[in-house]
Amino acid sequence: MTDKTFTNDIAISSRIRLARNIENTLFPQMASEADLTKVENAVTEALRSEKLAGEKYRFYEIRNMTETQRTSLAESRLISSELGKYDHSGAIINDSNSVSVMINEEDHIRIQSVKPGFDLFAAYRVADRIDDIIGESVNYAFSEKYGYLTSCPTNLGTGMRAGVMVHIPAIVMKNSLAGIISVAQSSGLEIRGAYGEGTAAMGDLFQISNRVSLGKSEIEIVQSIHEFTKEIIKTERAARNELLLLQEDDIKNEVQRAYGILTNAHMISTEEAMKLLSLLRLGTDVRLIENVSPKVVDKLMTEIQPATLTLRYRIRTDARSRDLLRAQHIKTALGDL
Repeated sequence: MTDKTFTNDIAISSRIRLARNIENTLFPQMASEADLTKVENAVTEALRSEKLAGEKYRFYEIRNMTETQRTSLAESRLISSELGKYDHSGAIINDSNSVSVMINEEDHIRIQSVKPGFDLFAAYRVADRIDDIIGESVNYAFSEKYGYLTSCPTNLGTGMRAGVMVHIPAIVMKNSLAGIISVAQSSGLEIRGAYGEGTAAMGDLFQISNRVSLGKSEIEIVQSIHEFTKEIIKTERAARNELLLLQEDDIKNEVQRAYGILTNAHMISTEEAMKLLSLLRLGTDVRLIENVSPKVVDKLMTEIQPATLTLRYRIRTDARSRDLLRAQHIKTALGDL
């Protein structure tokens, strides 16, 4: 159920996360090592099911990973930064990085499905299928009154967080973000930074998601996010058109200056690079710059994050070394075009 009238210039990705716990087992914060081991074994065994034939999954045992490796997975939004607080935590991730199942995070099981662009219903179908497969092997903690029982009360009910990542630089330029956040809150939704609760916005990337999961069905939650995101897309597109009508030379100057800095800088921080890449992404979307693919920009936004950059090049972890290498990596990626 996608909306073909909207392209992916503003909606970057769609994500569904389902929180689940195993009945008669303490939440990870209070569980014994034996309980955590039982959860880990149950989930990994469930995902070896023949129903996943043809799909390759990798198991990451968090306690055997370095902090840099864990952080890189979080920068790619494959796991949360909270995973690894408890023994026997892990993640099962498919080869295309479109499905990840976190084990023993805040809840026993967190299923995540991601689709590129504005395709929230497709992401839901995949998450629902994985949920059913695991649910055939374990008994979920469930209440007729409260729905799925979760560690955090805000996840009671469906246990679902549905979200769309949007790139909305024109709304930010027009100082309209505060009003949109207020409208979202009044609709039971929230707009957060790119990496979720408590994170700062980088590169004008924001997540639109539901605030609570109790009192609505899974489909109703997905539908509400879908409809609200359509309005955000309309608002951003109108803001872009207005900026181009009234300030085209200024916007074109900003975009081309961003391209010039990105392709010539000797050192660059994550924050500055994300700001400039956001301008470059806007320029490609509104055709002020022709030789850069939006997919290249989106990929760079992940590749230049500190831990991911460190792992890729196996460099020293000091900030100065990363800033030097980040500039070179960006120049190479954009220069190849």
